[in-house]
Amino acid sequence: ELLQVQPKQTMVFGDNFNDATMFSESGICVCMENGQPEVKEKADYIAKANTEQGVSRFLKEYVLR
Repeated sequence: ELLQVQPKQTMVFGDNFNDATMFSESGICVCMENGQPEVKEKADYIAKANTEQGVSRFLKEYVLR
Protein backbone atom coordinates (compact mmCIF):
# COMPACT_ATOMS: atom_id res chain seq x y z
CA GLU A 1 0.00 0.00 0.00
CA LEU A 2 2.81 2.38 0.92
CA LEU A 3 4.51 1.75 -2.43
CA GLN A 4 1.18 1.71 -4.30
CA VAL A 5 1.84 -1.78 -5.64
CA GLN A 6 -1.23 -3.80 -6.49
CA PRO A 7 -1.29 -7.54 -5.71
CA LYS A 8 -1.53 -8.32 -9.45
CA GLN A 9 1.79 -6.49 -9.92
CA THR A 10 3.68 -8.94 -7.70
CA MET A 11 5.59 -12.16 -8.20
CA VAL A 12 5.23 -14.81 -5.52
CA PHE A 13 6.91 -18.13 -4.79
CA GLY A 14 5.26 -21.04 -3.01
CA ASP A 15 5.15 -24.79 -2.70
CA ASN A 16 2.36 -25.85 -0.38
CA PHE A 17 -1.39 -25.61 0.14
CA ASN A 18 -1.07 -22.57 2.38
CA ASP A 19 0.13 -20.61 -0.68
CA ALA A 20 -3.15 -21.03 -2.62
CA THR A 21 -4.60 -17.69 -1.50
CA MET A 22 -1.36 -15.89 -2.31
CA PHE A 23 -1.35 -17.49 -5.77
CA SER A 24 -4.92 -16.40 -6.48
CA GLU A 25 -4.16 -12.77 -5.58
CA SER A 26 -0.80 -12.32 -7.31
CA GLY A 27 0.25 -11.51 -10.85
CA ILE A 28 3.00 -14.07 -11.43
CA CYS A 29 2.99 -17.31 -9.46
CA VAL A 30 6.01 -19.59 -9.25
CA CYS A 31 5.89 -23.00 -7.61
CA MET A 32 8.94 -24.89 -6.55
CA GLU A 33 9.74 -28.15 -8.36
CA ASN A 34 9.26 -30.09 -5.11
CA GLY A 35 5.92 -28.40 -4.40
CA GLN A 36 2.54 -30.06 -4.07
CA PRO A 37 1.06 -31.14 -7.44
CA GLU A 38 -2.13 -29.13 -6.81
CA VAL A 39 -0.07 -25.99 -6.22
CA LYS A 40 2.01 -26.60 -9.33
CA GLU A 41 -1.20 -26.66 -11.37
CA LYS A 42 -2.00 -23.11 -10.24
CA ALA A 43 1.49 -21.77 -11.01
CA ASP A 44 2.56 -19.79 -14.06
CA TYR A 45 6.11 -21.15 -13.75
CA ILE A 46 7.90 -24.01 -12.04
CA ALA A 47 11.28 -23.22 -10.46
CA LYS A 48 13.97 -25.60 -9.27
CA ALA A 49 13.40 -27.09 -5.82
CA ASN A 50 13.94 -24.90 -2.79
CA THR A 51 16.77 -27.23 -1.83
CA GLU A 52 18.48 -26.23 -5.10
CA GLN A 53 18.25 -22.44 -4.63
CA GLY A 54 15.17 -22.39 -6.86
CA VAL A 55 14.10 -18.84 -6.03
CA SER A 56 17.48 -17.25 -6.71
CA ARG A 57 17.98 -19.31 -9.87
CA PHE A 58 14.57 -18.30 -11.15
CA LEU A 59 15.17 -14.62 -10.43
CA LYS A 60 18.56 -14.70 -12.14
CA GLU A 61 17.20 -16.47 -15.21
CA TYR A 62 13.87 -14.69 -15.71
CA VAL A 63 14.09 -11.36 -13.94
CA LEU A 64 17.68 -10.15 -13.80
CA ARG A 65 18.88 -10.98 -17.28
